[in-house]
Amino acid sequence: MRQLFVFAAGLSSCIVLGALAEAQSPPLEISRETTFITEPIGSNGMPDYLGAVRQRMSAGATHENNFWVLVWPAMGNAEHSYPEYIADVERQLGVTIPEQGE
Repeated sequence: MRQLFVFAAGLSSCIVLGALAEAQSPPLEISRETTFITEPIGSNGMPDYLGAVRQRMSAGATHENNFWVLVWPAMGNAEHSYPEYIADVERQLGVTIPEQGE
């Protein structure tokens, strides 16, 4: 019985201390002093690192000078990719990707 009491007391202490630590932690301040990426911000309030990479890598790319605008429709390959991924690529490139290459 004593072991059960010690276990319950230890478990309760861990839960209380965990809740206190979480409640007292300050929110992340997004600035150049805390993180390299300061925008875009995701729906969870944290930096969207993938979005930042996309912004940086697509800077200066236009529909006319983007290699992938011509390659994706020619290659097709949609049958090997998730529909959500294909829709995202089509939206970003402004093209329609057939299931099989043209």
